[in-house]
Amino acid sequence: MSVLLADLQVLPSPPGNAKHKWKHVDAAIKVIAASKLKHSVNALGTTIEGPASKVWSVCRRGSRKASLG
Repeated sequence: MSVLLADLQVLPSPPGNAKHKWKHVDAAIKVIAASKLKHSVNALGTTIEGPASKVWSVCRRGSRKASLG
């Protein structure tokens, strides 16, 4: 099994809305947390660790979810 460490950074543009400025960032973090992979939310991104195929899948889903808000 190949283990991968990845850091996903979401730069919301445009940002969420006046009521929830970080809506897109929070959407990506929810996807990552739901994956049950080991992760750490940091100031500039979220570090994800696990089997390479699962990490890549979570990064793609998190990125998609963030772009949709």
